[in-house]
Amino acid sequence: MLRILLVDDNEDLLEVLTVLLSLEAKFDIVACSNVSEAMNHLKERSDIDAIISDYNLQDGNGAELYAYNQTQNKLPFALFSAYLAEDCEGLDTLTSDNPLNRFIRKSVEEKKLFEFILDIERSKISNAKNDDSSDQKYHRLPVSFLKKFEFKSIDYFVKLKEDHFVKISNAGEGISSQLDSYESKNVHFLFVKIEDLGALFSEVGRILQLSKNESATLEEEVVTISNIHFEISLVALKHLGLRREHIEFINKSLATSIEKLSKNTEFKGILERLNQNESLFKNHSLLTLYLATPMIYALGWNSPSTIERLVHAALFHDMGLAHPHLCEFENQEFTNGLLSTEDEKELKSHPVIAAELLKKFDFIHLETIKIVQEHHEKPDGKGYPSGLSAQHVSALGAAFIIAHDFAHSLLKSRYDLKAFKFYLAEKKGFYQIGQYKRCIEAFLQISSQIK
Repeated sequence: MLRILLVDDNEDLLEVLTVLLSLEAKFDIVACSNVSEAMNHLKERSDIDAIISDYNLQDGNGAELYAYNQTQNKLPFALFSAYLAEDCEGLDTLTSDNPLNRFIRKSVEEKKLFEFILDIERSKISNAKNDDSSDQKYHRLPVSFLKKFEFKSIDYFVKLKEDHFVKISNAGEGISSQLDSYESKNVHFLFVKIEDLGALFSEVGRILQLSKNESATLEEEVVTISNIHFEISLVALKHLGLRREHIEFINKSLATSIEKLSKNTEFKGILERLNQNESLFKNHSLLTLYLATPMIYALGWNSPSTIERLVHAALFHDMGLAHPHLCEFENQEFTNGLLSTEDEKELKSHPVIAAELLKKFDFIHLETIKIVQEHHEKPDGKGYPSGLSAQHVSALGAAFIIAHDFAHSLLKSRYDLKAFKFYLAEKKGFYQIGQYKRCIEAFLQISSQIK
């Protein structure tokens, strides 16, 4: 059995990750909330195999814990934080010290936590004593846990007898309405497939609001459009100046486009993959569309044909990514050590790849293709793939780029509107040039009521 030391001062996060990571007879989680307690575990126990730690902790930080670990057993170490790698002082050599070490971003990369401990298991396979558990197909989740934290992206099962499981809920349906009934029948655990744990981890960022002060008002809601499940904070959009009619109009336009596109066999497959991808990949597409819409309304560009082009661009702008998790990265992060050479190459080329793929379909408008190819360009000409100046990017592309930028900011901060106000103040001058100028002025006009 592998033992993982998990260190975080967010009690809810500790509870969720302990339950999800603790596979019976396979992984055991030792949870604590501060540096001192973690150091005591490392000092007194010789059975810890790896460490997962937040950066900011009650009595210190993850860098101090890592430095202590390096003087002891040099265990594999995952820094699990909302901070970017370059913002974590004292961890410059983390990934070079041990190939198993890594930075994992909170709210966008929870799935990599499970991948981390699987890598630890594989690295110790020659010494493992739990080979008899390798055929484990299901993981149990306490009913009491599910009453507090509901995951909706997976199937749920009950165990009738040894090796006999029956499905009771399909992915997307949720399980909350059935929990009291099962509890009254003394069913204290439900089961999920081991192969679905990756989907569970992708949901952690949704069910846990990283700031408790925001969770009551900015909680995300599941928005289902043509069987594609998105998670968006509609309350936050309201604070940003989006009216209900904007949201309803976009939802209707998106549903109409998806219905039309689904009649094409190749596009149907692309849409199915969109629904299966990680939350950030889907959610930033819809949020970009929501944020672009009031801009183009204010600019008078809201014809049905223009809306359709924006919808298509939002759905397919990242279809050139073979690895969907890369959609979170921006061009300024190429040099900070977060990306491998292969990842950087994939990221820089994906707008062109997506545009070329869309050119095969005569019903996809050329303006959509142009938006897709331009969506990582920047006003200062330092974007990619073409390094277009602010004067040479298309007008609709400029609106999409601004919405795309702000969508990423909102998602990374978990809809922290105070943080977004600072980000907006910082970026508004950046966009006061060329084709971007009237777009940012329109956005500032509709977002002036942010509280």
